[in-house]
Amino acid sequence: MKPCGVCTGTTDLEKSRLFYTEVLPFTVKVDGIDDGFIIIGTESIDLILEADDGEWSARHTALSP
Repeated sequence: MKPCGVCTGTTDLEKSRLFYTEVLPFTVKVDGIDDGFIIIGTESIDLILEADDGEWSARHTALSP
């Protein structure tokens, strides 16, 4: 089974969105920045970025089928 989604935290959603969409070939699929998350991706995988204070991402990154 290949993962189709990766969830990770970021301390700056806007900066992360700009990096993934301007430097890497990702597109915004769901812009939930006001709710503390963004889903970006390619045809084969989604990246779920969640707002984080720096503690959560140091402990947790998740893969989903």
